[in-house]
Amino acid sequence: MKKILIIEDELVTRKILYTILSGDYNLNEAEDAEKGLEIIESDFNPDMIICDLNLPGMSGMEFLKKVNLKKIPFVMLTIDNDRQKKEEGKNLGLTGWMVKPFSPESVKAMVKKILKDDTA
Repeated sequence: MKKILIIEDELVTRKILYTILSGDYNLNEAEDAEKGLEIIESDFNPDMIICDLNLPGMSGMEFLKKVNLKKIPFVMLTIDNDRQKKEEGKNLGLTGWMVKPFSPESVKAMVKKILKDDTA
């Protein structure tokens, strides 16, 4: 089963994503980027990361810079649909950009496409 790490500081949004993706994927979650790094450095090696752009402490972009060396597919989650930020993320190796609010179908479709997953 493919593994996804969800990093989102808003508990409700994190739980919604968890609910949408649970059953089809092995999930782990963190409320900030520092915890996300701890999870990645532990025994959980995600096949994909979904991360909020605006996190307390380390931002989603800063987190992307730190984990990009591992070449993990990375989707930025944000209320901000700023073209310049999208371009910056793309240059850093960002795989996808998801704007809040999102539908369960759009989340599943993006994850399935990125992971090329026929089973979900």
